[in-house]
Amino acid sequence: MTRRKKKKTESHTLDKYVVLCFSVLIIYIIVHTVIFAITGQEATTLSVLTFGVFGTSEPAICGVIKLYKLKHEVKELREFKESKTQEDDIPVPEEGSQG
Repeated sequence: MTRRKKKKTESHTLDKYVVLCFSVLIIYIIVHTVIFAITGQEATTLSVLTFGVFGTSEPAICGVIKLYKLKHEVKELREFKESKTQEDDIPVPEEGSQG
């Protein structure tokens, strides 16, 4: 009995997480500005916690990971193209000819 190979599906979880973080920050900034304009009070603790969780560290690390993955994929693609062109440049002798 042969096993069927599962197709490798790409996971876009990292992309979704980065988009979620930036979306939450944009929504928070808008809501925070509106609340400050209405009440005149600033929620510093909430700001620190929100930017601590969704702010700089996590999305920055995810962005660096994604950047290195993309660089690796581009490098593999270039190596594949170079190897393919080198294979195409090698002349194949015809049958019956001695070379």
